[in-house]
Amino acid sequence: MTDSGFSPCVLAGTPDVGFELITGSADKVFEGAAELAPERDHSIGMIWRGSMKDCASVMIVSAALAKDFGAIISYEGDAPEPVERLLEGARNVLAEAMGEP
Repeated sequence: MTDSGFSPCVLAGTPDVGFELITGSADKVFEGAAELAPERDHSIGMIWRGSMKDCASVMIVSAALAKDFGAIISYEGDAPEPVERLLEGARNVLAEAMGEP
């Protein structure tokens, strides 16, 4: 619940993939989080910048958090996505990422 900084991942054998992680109270991490999920008091922010592989790692982790832990996933304050849509998005981004060098 207090992790922060770069979270490295290995994606299909490719090292040096990952994202920045920010954790904390809902409104500290993401302004407006309390309105999206008023019953939640903790938030995790994931920021990717480099490649579609980095994006895929965020999508996979987001889908897992939603599916296995009931996390509410929102992209920059948009309406939360249902688990099925998150899984579909993760598959699509992963397919695109695997085409990168």
